[in-house]
Formats: sequence, C-alpha cells, structure tokens
Amino acid sequence: MNKTVRNTLIATGITLASLYAANKLINKLASKSLKTPDEIGSHFINWRYGRIHYLKKGKGSPIILIHDIDPRSSSFEWIPVMEHLSKTNCVYAIDLMGCGLSDRPNMTYTNYMFVQLITDCSTLIQYISAVCLNTIMICINTLFI
Repeated sequence: MNKTVRNTLIATGITLASLYAANKLINKLASKSLKTPDEIGSHFINWRYGRIHYLKKGKGSPIILIHDIDPRSSSFEWIPVMEHLSKTNCVYAIDLMGCGLSDRPNMTYTNYMFVQLITDCSTLIQYISAVCLNTIMICINTLFI
C-alpha cells in the first residue's frame, strides 16, 4: 500500500473517531439539562376526535403554550420555556391534533379544527383566561436556551 493512501486512511480514521467522541459528549451534556415529560407532568384529554396530549408545570396564573402546525412539532419544544415560566405561573403546553403525542386521526386538519381544539382544551382545563403564545408569531424559546 502506498504511503499516501495509508496516511489518508489514518487521518480519516482519526477524524471519524474524533467526531464520534464529540457527538457522544454533546449528547451527554444536552440530555443532562433537559427535563423528561414525566418530570414536567404529562397528561391527556379525551377530545371529540381523539386524545390530546399536554404538559403541565407550576402554580399561579395560567399560560398556554401552543406550537406551530407542523406535524413534527410538539409540546416538548416548550420544556425550556416552561422551566422558566413555571416559577411564577401554571404553564400548559398542548400537542395539537396530529402532532406530538396526540392522536393522529385520518381526517383533514383545518385551521377551524385547531381553533376548536384550543378553545375546548382551554375549557376542559378550566383556565379560559390563559395567555396564548404561538411559535409562529413569537420565538420565545430561543430566549431561555
């Protein structure tokens, strides 16, 4: 084997091993600071089209946090914000229908359906006066990370 190929293979191996070690370290450090849903308070509401998942933490004036309508979004995005806000408020983070741990019925998801869901969840939780924040309008979660 010629010397250039051998040196290239060694350099590649060292680079891959370094990347692997860096990823392991970053993963370990990142997961230490994050709370799990069970530590926050994971709950479900039975709604007309299926079960709706939400997180609850803290005591005081209620705040409802709602993620955007991307199917990959979930209430877990709000955990760092919930940690901060729950010091003075009772904070709820709802998974919209078809997102997060909420059910995913085979139906058309419309804005009207999401408005109904948010209104019904507010009523079911019995905190109608909650302040609603939406990641589409306010990227508050970047302030506390």
